[in-house]
Amino acid sequence: LLEISSKTRLKGCTPDEICSYADKNYNAHIQPVAQLFEQTCFGGYSPTDDEYKAVYSVYKSSWKALSGKVKDKKNK
Repeated sequence: LLEISSKTRLKGCTPDEICSYADKNYNAHIQPVAQLFEQTCFGGYSPTDDEYKAVYSVYKSSWKALSGKVKDKKNK
């Protein structure tokens, strides 16, 4: 999503570089998502339900920021 919305090639970037880019350019704080992703995919870690819910919340709010689909509260 970040590559699509920014039209910047991010393949080959480290997770920290991607998190910094998202934070600087979109004010999207995705570090918790990246950390849990790394632990799960490369460390054999199984997240708890609470960790999953917390990271999913970060993911949802970041997705909205990165895609430009932040909802206006007046339109609810």
